[in-house]
Amino acid sequence: MASFKYSNDFHSRLKKSDRELLVKLDEDPVFHQFYINGFPPGRMSAMHIKSVLDKALNNIWNLPKWGFNKPQNLFEVSAVLELYFHIVSELFKMSEYNALYIGGKIQSHLIPVPQNIDKNKWGPA
Repeated sequence: MASFKYSNDFHSRLKKSDRELLVKLDEDPVFHQFYINGFPPGRMSAMHIKSVLDKALNNIWNLPKWGFNKPQNLFEVSAVLELYFHIVSELFKMSEYNALYIGGKIQSHLIPVPQNIDKNKWGPA
């Protein structure tokens, strides 16, 4: 059985953009890093769906009368991301491909920001 190894080094000390992303993530879990692999048409479709639905969901979350809340933590963000993949999986059932290149149980690996990262400084020590 093959194993999948995943990690994120969070180059927040040497890469300013990574540090800024981590600071934004503290402010709002919607600012997350997102990695995707797989069959190119499925991967590209997922990215397109994500870009369109991100805008739609933000519009919905900004309507307090509707009562829907934007994700408040990593687990809720994961649920939204899994929604995007579910849509792509359903699209493959209606595709011209002989095999379901994307389908089955959606697998997500959540990598929380390590607690000991100093988000106030960046650059060489």
